[in-house]
Amino acid sequence: GDAEKIERTLRDLGFDKTINQVTGKFTRAMSSAVAVAKPAFTESLTSMSIKEAAKILVTDNPHAATDYFKNTMKPTLMAGFRPIMDSTIKTEGADKEWSNITSVYNSIPFINKPLENSLTDFLTARVIDGLFLMVANEEEQVRSKYALRKTDLMKKVFGYAEQELKKKIQPKNN
Repeated sequence: GDAEKIERTLRDLGFDKTINQVTGKFTRAMSSAVAVAKPAFTESLTSMSIKEAAKILVTDNPHAATDYFKNTMKPTLMAGFRPIMDSTIKTEGADKEWSNITSVYNSIPFINKPLENSLTDFLTARVIDGLFLMVANEEEQVRSKYALRKTDLMKKVFGYAEQELKKKIQPKNN
């Protein structure tokens, strides 16, 4: 949301070429950083208690697992992504371009939310946001579409969750 608004504003001001260069560099940095996520997901999953798993499973929140992972993984991901992002940003020279962009954007009158001056922090946070947006979309699809539950275990677990959720809701509706 914020990044899209920022990009649109700067493109409207004639910074198309700079935005295209910077977004290409961002994409390469993001691709490198996402490799760090797999061990963080594994660690978060293996440390999940049975009670936490049940709470995540039996809920009407279509993003309960995503919320859990985001809360438990964000510090690990920030620490893991930051060096990768910083290295790529400096190698690509994007930090200098970002400095120019933030100077222009933050000087626009009536901007109520100035841009983060640290490209590393800004980009690391956006990568994490993007990662969890993808996870949330996938979780919502699996929860709502039986055809996406590919394994017998997934069918059994989500079937159980749906039955339990119906039990929780039925007394409220009667």
